Amino acid sequence: MKSFQKIIFFIFLFFCCSKEVAAQQKTITPVTKNASPEARALLKFFYSISGEYLLTGQHNYPNVKERNTKFAAEYIGKTPVVYSTDWGFAFDGNTDSYLARQDIVDEAIRQNKLGSIITICWHAVPPTANEPVTFQPLPGADSADSSGKCNSY
Repeated sequence: MKSFQKIIFFIFLFFCCSKEVAAQQKTITPVTKNASPEARALLKFFYSISGEYLLTGQHNYPNVKERNTKFAAEYIGKTPVVYSTDWGFAFDGNTDSYLARQDIVDEAIRQNKLGSIITICWHAVPPTANEPVTFQPLPGADSADSSGKCNSY
């Protein structure tokens, strides 16, 4: 009877180990067919830490570069791993100024070299407006006629 239990135990152990090895060798395929090697590596990294770690990030306005990330690092004691910013769409002098785009790119490159994961969001300008704009409501931008179609100028 003992040898039968040993055989069952080894079969169970083999099954568990082979399943673990197969899971580790799973091919991770990005949705974008021509994804860069860096994008593939990042996706693989996300899968490798899934369920084990939590990544934190901090959004930074274009005209203040890493100010919010530095604040978070000082306040929390650790630097957020995700550096986020906005592509900019507002007037000169606004924290979201579209004139800061080269600085946005330069800072994203610098943050990447420091090891950060970079995200850049972009807020589309309403079709009834042109850049630069702010988040303030635009006259007629949200209005619709009785058919549900937006009014145009």
